[in-house]
Amino acid sequence: DTTSLSIRERRGDNEATMQRQDALARIRELVAQGASRAQARMVALDQLALQASALATMDYDFLFDKVRRQLVIGYNVGEHRCDSSYYDLLASEARLCNFIAIAQGELPQESWFALGRLLTITGGEPVLLSWGGSMFEYLMPLLVMPTYENTLLDQTCVAAVERQIEYGRERGVPWGISECGYNTVDVHLNYQYRAFGVPDLGLKRGLGEDLVVAPYASALALMVTPEAACLNLQRLAADGLAGRLGLFEAIDYTPSRQRRGESSAVVRSFMAHHQGMSLLAFAYLLLGRPMQKRFESDPLFQATLLLLQERIPRATAFHANTPDLSELRVAASGPEMPVRVLASPDTAIPEVQLLSNGRYHVMVTNAGGGSSRWKDLAV
Repeated sequence: DTTSLSIRERRGDNEATMQRQDALARIRELVAQGASRAQARMVALDQLALQASALATMDYDFLFDKVRRQLVIGYNVGEHRCDSSYYDLLASEARLCNFIAIAQGELPQESWFALGRLLTITGGEPVLLSWGGSMFEYLMPLLVMPTYENTLLDQTCVAAVERQIEYGRERGVPWGISECGYNTVDVHLNYQYRAFGVPDLGLKRGLGEDLVVAPYASALALMVTPEAACLNLQRLAADGLAGRLGLFEAIDYTPSRQRRGESSAVVRSFMAHHQGMSLLAFAYLLLGRPMQKRFESDPLFQATLLLLQERIPRATAFHANTPDLSELRVAASGPEMPVRVLASPDTAIPEVQLLSNGRYHVMVTNAGGGSSRWKDLAV
């Protein structure tokens, strides 16, 4: 019996040893697989970083007006020409693009100082005027860019939020006005979208005709006045804007867009870029400015950060009647000639362009043929 017990014990020990060896072999195999996958992931991340760097390199030449030293609003591909308006104000989302292009050496530093710095007074403090008076124009760049106390941009952002809060109180609604969807749909039942703002902060006329509040505007304000913004978001949620995917796009108080007997309408949609901006604002507040720290760690941006530290001017002209300044937005110019692009010479019916001043007439076809006449005389 003792011998049998000893044999069973040795057999059990051998089996345990084999199990441990099998387990160790399996662990080695898993470690090797993990190392291989980690290496593949690191290579993929390096490739993505290179791809992101390549995508960050842009050609601004066709968008940059070298005379005005400003970026145009956009480029019309169909007509092969730039828009006639410009990003010409410092209080604009375009300052982020302008700053990055300067840091990359794609635009001259003078383009930063070519941005307009029209000032007005709100709450006793000077604030830069924007075009649309929206929260987006003032605060969107702060989602990634740092800000510095006692600077022109910092005071502008604080004063703009305070004016937004005051304006909401004056109108008897929650505050936070920015570009967003509103209570109008197209034939496909898609909500329409455009910019809204506070009249005192924007050069654009007619800002007081609409009253649309967007929750993401309050989310942006978390970076400036976190307590007030949090209370306003709670108020919006209590007013029925809380949906399955977060707060709805907006609430429209404009009387002309209400059903009979109703004073507001919730815009029941979710826009990915507004949700994304909200998440970045939450990260700013809850995670200690992670995006701003990454921004500041880039050597190119470090060399350009002084542009963000512009001091508040001690003596300057303040513009009180901002609606009268809206004409400054678009450069004075005559009516533009329409542009027609003929892409192919091979069409079943010739495409014809006619030009005339009443006496001299020119006809050109898309195949290259044509004729010209002076009164009744062929030329």
